[in-house]
Amino acid sequence: METPCKCAAIGRGVQTFRIRDPEATFRIVAPVGGDPEQMIGARAVWACRACGEFFAWMRLPYKDDEEILVRAPDADLDQWDWAVLAEVADTCRWRGPQVDVRFVL
Repeated sequence: METPCKCAAIGRGVQTFRIRDPEATFRIVAPVGGDPEQMIGARAVWACRACGEFFAWMRLPYKDDEEILVRAPDADLDQWDWAVLAEVADTCRWRGPQVDVRFVL
């Protein structure tokens, strides 16, 4: 039986500070730029170095700007709905040490 990639620990998404060494696990495929209408300060496409799965990286304004990585719905980057991905990112914020472990990777 094949062991799943370690990026599976991210689930639907995670704030990037919860990944100990993001550059070791992911590579930046393409910067996409911000989307002020959707309140997204910056966007990029990341890929897992081990399995190649795509992720949407976003910088979103909450109290401070927060960087969140969300598992992509598919590999067709042109079909991604960044507004929907931002909604998923909103559910992936760290809720504190009483609820969530600090690091997932």
